[in-house]
Amino acid sequence: PCLTSAVLCGPDNNNLVFENLMVRSDGSYYPCAIKWLPQCGTVNVIGPDIETSGVGLWWEGGMVTVSMPYMERLGVSGLRANPSPADLHASLSIHGGLLTADQSGIPLQCFGAVRNLSLFGVHIQSDLSTYEGFRYAGGSWHNSALYGCRCTLAKWNFQPTVL
Repeated sequence: PCLTSAVLCGPDNNNLVFENLMVRSDGSYYPCAIKWLPQCGTVNVIGPDIETSGVGLWWEGGMVTVSMPYMERLGVSGLRANPSPADLHASLSIHGGLLTADQSGIPLQCFGAVRNLSLFGVHIQSDLSTYEGFRYAGGSWHNSALYGCRCTLAKWNFQPTVL
């Protein structure tokens, strides 16, 4: 059984490219679809289909780019952003696609000092969720912004930078 993540990118991985990656199950529920640990290096994920997981994308570090993600049936969050303070160059950029979660979840969760997070033209779908974005106590938002994203700011517990 998958105990951590269907795809786990650990320290010292570099120049990884995943194209048309599908993480989906009609049986067991994955705790996480894709998780990037601190110091994982550069990773490009192009057109992932992420379904039947607790967390879709869990970012703790690395220099990650995700293009055109599709998500459904995520019970906790579409994106859990919690970059490690030790990973000074951590950055995450998501271009287009869909970021969502089920009724019990939140499309975008921010823990700790979120920095270098950019979303470009992402459809953040929160029709079923109470929140669309949530920053937990003690968390911050530095050098991060939503560029041309479809979002409902009234469903955020903080004011993100929207351009």
